[in-house]
Amino acid sequence: VVLGYHRVDPPRGSQRNEQLFGVENGVPVDVFESQIRFMLKHFEPRSTTSLYDESCRRPGFAVTFDDGYEDNLLLAAPVLKRLGVPATVFLSTGMIDTDQRFWWEILGAMLRETQRPKLEVKQIRSPIFESDMLPSELSIEGHPERSRAHWLISELLMETPDEEVMPALERLAEVLGVSLRQRGRDYGLLTWKQVRELQEYGFEIGAHGHCHLNLGQASRESVHAEVVESVKAIRGEIGGEVRTFAYPYGRSVHRSLVAAEEIQKLGFDAVFTTDLGVFVAGSDRFAIPRAGLTQAGALVCAYHVERAYQSEVCNRR
Repeated sequence: VVLGYHRVDPPRGSQRNEQLFGVENGVPVDVFESQIRFMLKHFEPRSTTSLYDESCRRPGFAVTFDDGYEDNLLLAAPVLKRLGVPATVFLSTGMIDTDQRFWWEILGAMLRETQRPKLEVKQIRSPIFESDMLPSELSIEGHPERSRAHWLISELLMETPDEEVMPALERLAEVLGVSLRQRGRDYGLLTWKQVRELQEYGFEIGAHGHCHLNLGQASRESVHAEVVESVKAIRGEIGGEVRTFAYPYGRSVHRSLVAAEEIQKLGFDAVFTTDLGVFVAGSDRFAIPRAGLTQAGALVCAYHVERAYQSEVCNRR
């Protein structure tokens, strides 16, 4: 089982931003430690470059983080080092050492700042928002309603060509009556110095693209440039080979035959998706599934691991 995380937050009960949306939310570090301890009771820790080992008596698990958030170093790494668990962080290299926001963070900030109680979707005047995925009107009066709006709009934008995402957000900002701010983060990204510290902790450093490009919508040339630039940046900053890659977004719609061909040419040992499942003997090492963990519930880890195994059973049938 490969666990997929984004952020790790301060422990429950401490001061946290309760108004974040989606993967902006981190797993509280005390819950994160409980999840890792649960996995250690039932599985053997592995690195992402040695997932399958027939000589081991127990099934294995690996820990991964996407994008490159500072809390991976400050909060998660000490826990993993103390418990003797390896991990890999997949870096969106164009964001490292910057205060730029990912588009879903820009969207989150706009929903937090708007004074509008509802969103009339037709007012956005963008073909992207003329979708059956969205109702004609969205309530955004309270946090639960804004969280739902963030999820629905994010689902839409994740399937949109990258060059169309920012113009769509600009039109949305006009309707919401807020500014679109691409810089100024609510929580930090790693610096390259911190990436090197993670490496000293024993983390493997993998590539996640340079600009978090949707590779399912990209041309062969764009795929090649996106992945090569990411690998080049990591090699230039920390040296050594980059042996693993994780698709941005990671679902089947975010991968194409062209992307798969280009990525395989670059010689990675393992390539990861966000499809749900487990890695078994004979699995495709260029499309390794992961169990995503972004929630804090006590049983979330066990639930997602169970779902990963059930998914594998269904796939085999």
